[in-house]
Amino acid sequence: MAYVLSAFLGDREAMSRLAQHLTGCRVLELPQGVAMIPFNEVARRAAGAWLPRDQAGDDAGPGWPFSDLAREAAENLARVAGLGKIIYVEVEYFGNAGGQSAIGWQDGRCCFGPKDAPAGIVNEAVRFLGVQAATGQDEFDTLGLGAHRRTEEW
Repeated sequence: MAYVLSAFLGDREAMSRLAQHLTGCRVLELPQGVAMIPFNEVARRAAGAWLPRDQAGDDAGPGWPFSDLAREAAENLARVAGLGKIIYVEVEYFGNAGGQSAIGWQDGRCCFGPKDAPAGIVNEAVRFLGVQAATGQDEFDTLGLGAHRRTEEW
């Protein structure tokens, strides 16, 4: 069974500021004061407006492990999110194959990653936000990120 998640996470204030620039996006409340913007089709279209007019498609390049978010759009969106910590994560698994990637910013500056690996990166990124795992769970489960199998279901 597949699991796919693309999302921005951070404190409520930073996610509210970011949502103002991602027209049509929803801010969802998660445990421990964390909010999430699912990076669904609506968000991807809105993020495209943050790219230069002459840039076509994704500018992945070396060291950029994300397929849903272009580097320059990510940097611009992190700046408009303003003060606080935010992260962007992509997770994709089908059966036992797949991986996860994350990047994090504090006050608009990249301070975490980008990193990618078969597992563990989302937990590391969520710890960067200050989330503490509940007893018997990891940070991913503590936030309830497994509640839906696909980004579009959030």
